[in-house]
Amino acid sequence: HAAANLNAVTADTIQVSVQSTTESTPETVVLTETGVNTGLFTGSIALTAGSPVANGTLQVTHGDQITATYAPLNQTATALVDSVAPTISNVTATSRASSAEIRWNTNELASGEVRYGTSAGSLNQTSTVTALATSQLAVIVGLIPQTTYYYQVISRDAAGNESSSAVSSFTTLTAAPILFVD
Repeated sequence: HAAANLNAVTADTIQVSVQSTTESTPETVVLTETGVNTGLFTGSIALTAGSPVANGTLQVTHGDQITATYAPLNQTATALVDSVAPTISNVTATSRASSAEIRWNTNELASGEVRYGTSAGSLNQTSTVTALATSQLAVIVGLIPQTTYYYQVISRDAAGNESSSAVSSFTTLTAAPILFVD
């Protein structure tokens, strides 16, 4: 905030109080102005799970509200803690001769990827789905007909929490015969 900018020739520092639903006694965090006269301040505090302790880290649990307060200007900002990975369900594979579609659902908005390969222990190829959604579709192309492929679905929510499915397999179909007409 520009009003927190107290010195026109150097970057300022300010202190804010940060607390969570789990740790209601505030921790103090020093914020540093991003440059001279910017009025923008940044800082961070480590988050950990556990019982509240005044130790420079903020104890939180999934769903907690974090509140940061800058008392001199009576300003408050809040954020919610998301520490739970999405749940993956309904994973299916539909194969063709040289492609496959992998579909799955998640219980919250998530992006995803399918790691796949011809050995369960070597899933060294990837098809990525970047859109955040609860229903995903990854299309894999360039596959070899009549070949067994192994795959695993990975999904990440907006907070970066990641989960993965079990490794499954599908076998591509026989390529259609080529018909030559004279």
